[in-house]
Amino acid sequence: MISVTDALRALEINGWTLNGEPNNETEFYENFKKVLGTDSDGNAILSSDQTKFGTTWGKIKAKMDELKKAEPMRLLRTQRNKKLAETDWWANSDLTMTDAQKKYRKDLRDLPASADPKLLNGMLDPSSITWPTKP
Repeated sequence: MISVTDALRALEINGWTLNGEPNNETEFYENFKKVLGTDSDGNAILSSDQTKFGTTWGKIKAKMDELKKAEPMRLLRTQRNKKLAETDWWANSDLTMTDAQKKYRKDLRDLPASADPKLLNGMLDPSSITWPTKP
């Protein structure tokens, strides 16, 4: 599940605190604080001044929407990369890959170009992907 924290990190907003997971602009501005530095005791100096935040709720919401849209493909690539890594040993210099092994690895590499992955309960829906058959 994509969060406000994910969006803040993607926007490279640093030095902040957030209480809870805001669902709207009002909640965000009530719960977000920018860290401006530390006092002489080493405690964070927090600001509620929106002009110091370095972002707006609109930018955060747009980034969250972008990340949510990209999430199925990100999860597909993660699983695809794991499957490729499991077969990396096939390419050792003292082995010769079969044509079936070469095709399987190529099909895995090509999969993101032809796939239309979907999410189901925040996870990659297995029925939305046709994985190549491992030889």
